[in-house]
Amino acid sequence: MRLLRSITLACAALGSTSALATTLDLYVDTVSKQVYTEPGPNRVSLGTFQQVDPNAPAAPVAAPAPAAVATTAPAARPAQA
Repeated sequence: MRLLRSITLACAALGSTSALATTLDLYVDTVSKQVYTEPGPNRVSLGTFQQVDPNAPAAPVAAPAPAAVATTAPAARPAQA
């Protein structure tokens, strides 16, 4: 939870300084747990983030594909004598 709050604050602070920035690469220091915008020693990439407009309509979610149904009958057993 604390890391998520740090990421949100970092995105808000950096996003407000440049209106042209559309994505932001974030890194976390594995020792101090601080979030950074540049790679460095002990830093692991958190990924690329994009600011989301809270007033924009939600994107439609695609429905999962239906499961395939087997159409072949099971093999017949040989007749017993």
